[in-house]
Amino acid sequence: MTNILTAGSGLMELAAARIAGCGFKPTPGAAVYAGFGLAGKAGLSVGTPFDVMGMVVAAEAARRHILGSRLIFLVADTHALRTGDYSKEKVRQAALRSRTIVKRAAELIGVPEVVILLASELENEPDYRKAVEQAVGNHATGENEYFLREAADIAFLSRHAGVAVKVGWTLADNPAKAGRFDEQSFDAFTCRTFPEVEQHVTFLYTKAGRTLDRAKPKAAPYLAFDTGSRVIIHHGEDARGKVEACPDQSTREAVVAHLGTIVGTWEMLAGAVYGEQVLEKVTDLIPKLAIGMA
Repeated sequence: MTNILTAGSGLMELAAARIAGCGFKPTPGAAVYAGFGLAGKAGLSVGTPFDVMGMVVAAEAARRHILGSRLIFLVADTHALRTGDYSKEKVRQAALRSRTIVKRAAELIGVPEVVILLASELENEPDYRKAVEQAVGNHATGENEYFLREAADIAFLSRHAGVAVKVGWTLADNPAKAGRFDEQSFDAFTCRTFPEVEQHVTFLYTKAGRTLDRAKPKAAPYLAFDTGSRVIIHHGEDARGKVEACPDQSTREAVVAHLGTIVGTWEMLAGAVYGEQVLEKVTDLIPKLAIGMA
């Protein structure tokens, strides 16, 4: 079951509408899941964009709609180490940064129970190892290891943690247009590998993150390879100054509209954020999200 959360209205209402539209009924006690990568084709992420909050608020909106008990987030540190030549220490730092920010966000929007796992923490779980072995066994021709591990993540958490909804992000309006490395393609691969997942998990997708680079306006919401073109969660970030310094008006407007959707949903979940304009609100939230970061 696949549904895309489009921009415009609040993600909270959209999550409810999409889930209800595909016949998904409230499931008290179920969990909502989202995973965050640390690396991409351009290398290891050097910062956490504010865009990632779009996935966090969408997950919480979905949890409230299905009367779920908790959110489960997974930070894919092992995936990065196994598919790229990265320093273990830098991957560890990136993983802890992501975990700290997401944990703080969950506290601020009032999530009653949140579990934030590092993929490396599952490595020695017998049932997780079994899921990885099953994924590998189903694709003996040498499928991309990132695909295999992401499939195993979802299957394991569906089987053993009660995950009923997975929130991801996409560049495509429908699965037929999704590229090989689009999350819709990852999830389709998972359903082919573990057919029971398709029966038990609803897939919801937020839109891609927005950049201040006119040549590449969209990007993964949780990865930043150039902090100058993204609004980043860290101490001292000047969201307004960074966005207003962008010379292209259409790019600025697209970024502000995207951030406005995220902030609007945040306010529906957690109440008003200080400020009158979107960038004022983002500027108010960033230091609160950065608490606990070095």
